[in-house]
Amino acid sequence: MECCAQCGRKEFDDLGNCLHCNPYGIRWLKEGTVLDGRYEIKKSIKAGGMGAVYQGYDLRLKQFCAVKEMHSHDESNLAYLKKRFMEEAKLLADLRHNGIPRVTDYFTQENFYYLIMDYLDGVDMVNFIKVERDNRGLDEESVVNLAVSVCDILIYLHNQKPRPVLHRDIKPSNIFLCKDGRVMLIDFGLARPVNPGSMTEKTIVGTVGYAPIEQYQGYPEPRSDLYALGGVMHFLLTAIQPSPYNARPISEVRPDVSPWLLNIIRKSLSLSPDSRFASALEMKEVLEKKKDIGEYIEDSSYELEKIQKQFFPDEQSFTSRKGFLTQKKITKEHTAKTGLYNISDPAGVEKIMELAEKGNDMAIEPLIEMISSEAFADKHRQIVELLGNFKDERVIEPLVKMLSHPDETIRRYAPMAIGRTGCKKPLKELCKLLKDPGLAVRKSALGAIGDLTDKNIMDFLSLFLTGNRDEHTESSHIGKDLYFDSLEELIICLTENRELLKCYVHLSMLYNMDGKFFEAEDFIKKALQIEQDNQNLILFHVKILMKLEKYGEAEKYMKKIVTADTPDLQSLYGEILACEGKYPAAIEIYDELYVTEQSDEREDKLRDLYYAFGRELEKTSKELAIVQYEKAFMLNPGYKEKDFFESLTLFKRGKIRKSEKILKKYMDENPEGRWYDKALKLMDEINSSPFPGIVPWIKDFLHQ
Repeated sequence: MECCAQCGRKEFDDLGNCLHCNPYGIRWLKEGTVLDGRYEIKKSIKAGGMGAVYQGYDLRLKQFCAVKEMHSHDESNLAYLKKRFMEEAKLLADLRHNGIPRVTDYFTQENFYYLIMDYLDGVDMVNFIKVERDNRGLDEESVVNLAVSVCDILIYLHNQKPRPVLHRDIKPSNIFLCKDGRVMLIDFGLARPVNPGSMTEKTIVGTVGYAPIEQYQGYPEPRSDLYALGGVMHFLLTAIQPSPYNARPISEVRPDVSPWLLNIIRKSLSLSPDSRFASALEMKEVLEKKKDIGEYIEDSSYELEKIQKQFFPDEQSFTSRKGFLTQKKITKEHTAKTGLYNISDPAGVEKIMELAEKGNDMAIEPLIEMISSEAFADKHRQIVELLGNFKDERVIEPLVKMLSHPDETIRRYAPMAIGRTGCKKPLKELCKLLKDPGLAVRKSALGAIGDLTDKNIMDFLSLFLTGNRDEHTESSHIGKDLYFDSLEELIICLTENRELLKCYVHLSMLYNMDGKFFEAEDFIKKALQIEQDNQNLILFHVKILMKLEKYGEAEKYMKKIVTADTPDLQSLYGEILACEGKYPAAIEIYDELYVTEQSDEREDKLRDLYYAFGRELEKTSKELAIVQYEKAFMLNPGYKEKDFFESLTLFKRGKIRKSEKILKKYMDENPEGRWYDKALKLMDEINSSPFPGIVPWIKDFLHQ
């Protein structure tokens, strides 16, 4: 592979820019950087104008993940960036398709926005063509198969309710080929739901060469994505990026490509949406040779030239669409409407499938008959997907049977289909799949349970499917009778709405462990509504409140704990008071604890409080502050770092030279000391004092 002339490395983005020479002004994260205390950066993958993508490693779940970082160098663009980030995060969180990567987490850190997604092991189609194929196009069959896979994803997106979702940036670099053979559509940064027929979708976005004219005008629609797919097919065959409305004829580069496929690409690239395929489903059926291509109208040269001058004035070679872009009128041959329910007739089977794609109830009974027959085993996966289109109780029983199918792929598709039906009857059967050996099956089952119950909770619990549950739920304060032995038990009880106390406690503990303290507080409050006097739950609530820095509430709940006179609870109460700035009360508590047990930990805590109280008193009375510093100094005459407090006391009394001498001695002897950082600040104060030593000299002079 070619190396970068500047740095000698071999990692390039889609446009050939070296990732390490920073073409986008990106602040690259170093290998080993840990984000949100959980995601370790392993290596950079790609970059763009809005950010970068990294391979990461989830330290909690012990698995690889993709980390997408979004940023903007223009402060005026921050609001747009945040909007884009939230739209993509929420959109992907709501989408479930095997061809779409799932978002598992998102957060902000240092004004950067991060999405955590499933890590895909493979290559995007740009690099596949450039590296794996050495800039040679694919064979016709491979292009057709890939286009069918993309159509499947678009069928799902374009049929979202209440509004279709458009990707709006389909291009080779956003189509990913996994090593296991899956085709994935990635980078949903420009995707959004749109209102069909709306004249107000004015955001103009897309990639030149793949975005159709209506998208540049701000009126995208589902057929806009089909235009982009046509451009992708052109690139996959020719290995040439298409110019806007002036793609080099395929026949000049690949004379071996059949007229049939050329006509499909021509139709998808029609200027007028009405001349393209009516839907992704229609395009898929034509690619699978289930339907003929239909008819379309040739774009005139006048229209092409007008568009070129308006939107792409720098393109000089734009004249006509001969070869690849020349379109002919093709007469549509209508299929006879025969054998509709005769599943032994191939034409009848195709018609049933077509009706099912459109959600026509007439297809239900034939589909059920077909899925019960081994004669249609090769179509079972497709039938499972189609049955999910119907909110009809008749489809539930056959779909439930598919949950125990020996084929893991079908076991993965069946839960998603059940989730789309909206029927909650199979929840118990779905829960059984949580012990399936296939991780993808377990995640699919949990996703379906979320569709039928509480999606947010189930999406969160999916993070723990591969984790060590025992470690996640251990607590010294909460008895094991208040949470479940397994994640599966928790989910089953949630779906059946029983043992809610244990459900709430278990969820609170998981959210607390994951650092989501607001959610943890919500669920522990629900648990306390059931058992409001449970001392262990109150204590757990107090600790969550401490993490949320709600110290006033934490103090109020501490007073409800009957056995709060134990040393550990007294220590916690003192910590709460200290956080509230109630130092005298906190000192009183720790002073009593220290008398009872003179441990190093309690001595350090009491000394910390004397110091903090002294700093607070300096605002009103230096003499009172000195009293606190002297208490810290005298707490333990044998304390190895007492010189710091002696120096501090002397400095506050104006004995600067002596203070400086003792402080230097402390810093030389304790370079790793507990108070070393404070000593550095004190030395800065000493050095910035005007005329060190003049104050005591003046005092002595005045007393003469």
